[in-house]
Amino acid sequence: MEVKDFVPEGYHYTFEEYVFNTHAHRLTQAQSNWRSFYLLDDNHKTVVASWHVHVKDGLAKSPYRATFGGPDFSENLSIESLNFFVRAVEEAVLSTIEVILPSENLNLQKFTIAKQAFTENGFKEARSQVNATIPITNKPFEQIIHKSEIKKLKRSLQAGLIAKKLGIDDFSQVYNHLKESRTERGYQLSMTEAQLLSVVEKMPTHFHLFGVFDAEKMVASAITIKLSKKALYVFYGGHSKNYDRLSPAVLLHAEIYAFCQKQGMQYLDLGTSSKGEETDHNLLDFKKYIGAETGLKLTFRKS
Repeated sequence: MEVKDFVPEGYHYTFEEYVFNTHAHRLTQAQSNWRSFYLLDDNHKTVVASWHVHVKDGLAKSPYRATFGGPDFSENLSIESLNFFVRAVEEAVLSTIEVILPSENLNLQKFTIAKQAFTENGFKEARSQVNATIPITNKPFEQIIHKSEIKKLKRSLQAGLIAKKLGIDDFSQVYNHLKESRTERGYQLSMTEAQLLSVVEKMPTHFHLFGVFDAEKMVASAITIKLSKKALYVFYGGHSKNYDRLSPAVLLHAEIYAFCQKQGMQYLDLGTSSKGEETDHNLLDFKKYIGAETGLKLTFRKS
């Protein structure tokens, strides 16, 4: 195997890159200073691994501005081969490297190999977070959630709340609802409406919006991102504070879960539950109550 900074003509990928590592999304993070590397199997003319890093001022970041990055690679790639790839990229960029790996919930096998490869190459864990992911099965949502959440779900339905999948044309309404919901609780969204809309417009098929309504009033909403054919990620989600009693977020996630089932997906990634450097235990408990399993999401760094 060999490492190149381009894909030769006639080579095909043996894996699907996560959306944050695709060319289109990387250009929404930064327009320049990207370096891409590929691990090639010349015998079979295949790309078995890729890694895109943003290099500026002596720091190589993967991702630059996204939920996670790191190497994408074939399910069958050995630790030895990934070790070789990590070393080659490290020698090529000659910078401090910071990488955020996908959570172990999305693919335990690949997470284990990546964690070991970075550890054996002298990278240190800079941050460890708890991630929550709902496995998508044939079971209805009501059968995977805690009995307390079943009561909340029934209460929302009895109150006449309705959950819907929305279109991209509803983006401003959803964003403004989420902004108001966060402000009520003393938090802010990490991206402005204009910043996020510019990404949505460039990759509209990867974004799916959802809302819960009391008559015409939006009381819960979510902006989700299709990570891959197998996984959907809840990027932003929330509900109006004066609807805490009904907890419409449960009905909201029931609708998102049903969408994942229809799409044949395997995972609904609810993200980390962090408050600064600490775990937000109340938020994590809610995610577990609606069927999520926990796993690690790691940041590695090497100077």
